[in-house]
Parts: sequence; structure tokens; C-alpha cells
Amino acid sequence: MIFDQISPFWELSGEEVLQVMETAQTTPRSELWLCNYSSDDSETHCSHPSRSNDRHVSLIFNTLSKGLPTRLPNVTFLVNHLDEPRVLIPPRQSETRQNSSSQHFNMTDLSHQPTWDTFTKFCAPSSPSETQPTTFPLPFVTNPTAAKDLCQHPEYRNMHGLFLSPASLPLIHSPIPILSTGSLSTSNDILFPSPAYMEPEFQYEAAHDIPWTAKRTTLYCAGSTTGGHASSDQWRHFHRQRFVALAQNLLGKKYTHTYLRNFNGVLERIHSAFLNTRLFDVAFTRVSQCSRP
Repeated sequence: MIFDQISPFWELSGEEVLQVMETAQTTPRSELWLCNYSSDDSETHCSHPSRSNDRHVSLIFNTLSKGLPTRLPNVTFLVNHLDEPRVLIPPRQSETRQNSSSQHFNMTDLSHQPTWDTFTKFCAPSSPSETQPTTFPLPFVTNPTAAKDLCQHPEYRNMHGLFLSPASLPLIHSPIPILSTGSLSTSNDILFPSPAYMEPEFQYEAAHDIPWTAKRTTLYCAGSTTGGHASSDQWRHFHRQRFVALAQNLLGKKYTHTYLRNFNGVLERIHSAFLNTRLFDVAFTRVSQCSRP
């Protein structure tokens, strides 16, 4: 995956990469950390124009590089401070670059705005949809890559906070290698594991778990309303809000639910207006990213 995501940047020279990285990192509100790995002490140090807390970015690289059997060269790279995609460049950039275009840094602030048209503007006029096998016959995801392909799913336009009204989205339209913890099928970020998993509260501790026999057969999820900025009634279509509304049966009989039932050894699909909420423990713990109460 990393090899494929890095491939579009091989057309740039080392000098071009360093120049555009410096321009991007020093651009106001770009929210990028400039990290330097030193071969001498095997340490990574990151800097930001206005922030002091790098959210464990340097820690995760220092942890991953500790004890390597070989010596790595000095490396300079950019890390996205935000948990969202940041880079969107035209396809086949090498045919239109004309040598110096990589030096032109372009960033657009799409915060609190619809973003679907931007993220899908490089999709083919009619992207072929892969034939998906159906199981039992329920719409299970059988091809994760196709299911996450924005070009194949125009219905996603009004189903996610990132597409309806992102809380922050300084989108970069220049060929710059940037490490991000989240990406889209159409964006050009280089994915790496979230540094959040270096924090103690994100790590699994067996001592804090409860016995298997004491566990309930319940889907549990709790968190805040982050993931989209609510400035009007469109928040009802955000992904987290839709999930909580579904799991708490707040939609009433407006929607029909589909179940899989084993009847005399035969799996069949049945429809019902009732959702068994005893199977769900889903709730919001905090409301944020709103224009008003």
C-alpha cells in the first residue's frame, strides 16, 4: 500500500520535494509537522510553526525505529496534524507537470463546506462498478476496496460529515508526499498508523477486561459528535449521528430493517419495522463542533 501511495511522487527530484515540503510546512494554517530522522542517534524530531504538542508523532517513529538491525539514512518528511485526508492531485501528473509546476503550492480551505465534488472531480465520467456477489442475499461488504471507492458510490455524497461539512479541511492540490492517518480512495495521502495508539488509554490491557462469560452479546460504541461541523440541519445526515439514531431506534417506523433468520436450517431475509435495541449500546458522550447549542 505504501509503495503504491508513494509512486506518484517518484517523478519529482529530491530538490523539488524538499522545496515544496518547506513551502507547505511554512504556509499559514497548513497544519503540517516537519520531521527529521537522524541516522546518528536514530531519533525523530518534529517541528510545527505554531504548535508544541505533536500528538505523539515523533514518539511513534522513535518506537518503530528502535532496535532496527540496520542503520537508516537521514530522512525529512511531513506528517499531517489533522485526522483527515490532505492531498488531492490530478491523475497522470507527469504528463502535465512541465518541470516547474511541482514548485507551485496550492492549498484551499474547505472547512464547513460541501466537499464531495472536490474529492470526486478526477473520477472517470462513468466509473465501471464491479459486480459484487451477494450473500444470503444481504448487502454484506464482499470487496472492501470497491466499497470504499468514491467513484463507484455517488450515494456517499450525503452520508458522511467529511463530505457534508468538515470541521477543518485545508486541502492541498500539489504533489507533496504527506503522511496521514486517514485517506480516501481519490486522495493522495500516504497512510501510516495513528500515533494515538501510543497513548495508554488507546491500548488494550487484559487486566482491565472483564471475564468472557460476563460479557454481553451487544455492539458497543460511545464517543463524541466529531467528524463534521454542524451549522444547520444537515448534521442529521452525518455518519455518527445516523449510526446513533439507528442503534437507539430514534427513527421509529420510518425505516424498515432487514434481518437474517435461520428457519429450519435455511437462511432467509426478513423485513421488520422493529429494531432490537437490546443488541446495541451506542451513544454520544459529548456534543461538539457545532455553530450553536
